[in-house]
Amino acid sequence: GNYNLLRVSSILPPQAVRSDVINVPFGAPLLIAYGFHEAHEKNDLVSASISIGVPKDRSLPGVIMEHSHHGSLEESLRIVRGMAEEGMGMRKFAIDEIIAFGSEIRSDGGNVCAFAGCALWR
Repeated sequence: GNYNLLRVSSILPPQAVRSDVINVPFGAPLLIAYGFHEAHEKNDLVSASISIGVPKDRSLPGVIMEHSHHGSLEESLRIVRGMAEEGMGMRKFAIDEIIAFGSEIRSDGGNVCAFAGCALWR
């Protein structure tokens, strides 16, 4: 909410390091790969998920996959993990790990949105 989000394609830079803290000044542009899904009807369940395929050889790029889903987070995570495995396989990169996370929300009849993102900064 405090950044200018700039959507990027789905490549994890070589040598990327995971952090739970964003060290970017408020209002700054923030590169982010993200997925989202909106719901407008009562009882609609929507989810959004991200998976990150991290290569064993950290000098290689990894992949970031986004998935927007009309349904449960569990199903969305299953799909997005498969997308990361496929992306790494297409590149013939050995996988160190696949990190996956996301959100789900059920509409009460109003407009809601599930969102998941992976920010990239230096």
